[in-house]
This record gives sequence, C-alpha cells and structure tokens, in this order.
Amino acid sequence: VADMLQDSVEWKTELSKCINNNTNGNRCRNGCNRDCKCYESWAKRKEKEWGNIVKHFYKQDDIVEVGFLAEIMKHDIVLEGVLQKKELLQIIQDTYGNSQETEHIKQLLNEEKKNQVEAADGNDSQKKTTMDKLL
Repeated sequence: VADMLQDSVEWKTELSKCINNNTNGNRCRNGCNRDCKCYESWAKRKEKEWGNIVKHFYKQDDIVEVGFLAEIMKHDIVLEGVLQKKELLQIIQDTYGNSQETEHIKQLLNEEKKNQVEAADGNDSQKKTTMDKLL
C-alpha cells in the first residue's frame, strides 16, 4: 500500500506539467497524451491488482466467524486492521502534507467508517475497502 502511494506521488510530480494549468479541464495538455495514457494504464493495473488481493483475502480459511470472536473475526474487520487506516492516513499526510487531497481522503475514510457502521450486519466481499476508494 505504501509503495502504491509513493508511486502515485511520483506520477503526480512527473505529470504535473501535463495536468496543471491546462486549458481543457482534466484532460492532458497537448504533447502529454502518451504520459497520461501510461498513467491511466498504471492506475487500471493497480486497481485490478488490488481487486485480486481482496478476492484472495476473502478466501482465507483461517479467518473463522464462529464462537465468541465471531463479531471481531469478520473478513472486513480483519482487512481494516491490516490496512491500518491511521497509518495509511499518516503516510498520505507525510507525502502530500495537509493538502486539499489529504482532506478529501480523510472525508472518504470517515464516510467509509460511517457506512460500515450502518451496514455491519452482512459479509459482502464486494464492499469497497479503503484502497478501492483511493483507486
């Protein structure tokens, strides 16, 4: 996760000349299409890789939802612990500082936590994780 965040920072730095101060919205400036297509391909590849990681995680047989630990041994809760959102947010803040992007990510994480509380009664492997939202 940390490597993916570092890679995204490198991409942002590399492509800043292509996406900042352009005249056509969020599209790449002329002459930057190759780099932007490369970034788009990278982002899609990372999204697919993360999807495969999550699918594999939900296949783990040693995460058993039985007995007195059933409520805390759900796949979603274990995955949340593995992602360690506070640590993830700290990595993002260390990388980006207290920027607008960081505030947006905080809002996403808070919204996700609220949604998890509201939907705590099911085990759905299609739920969006923190990384799904960031991707």
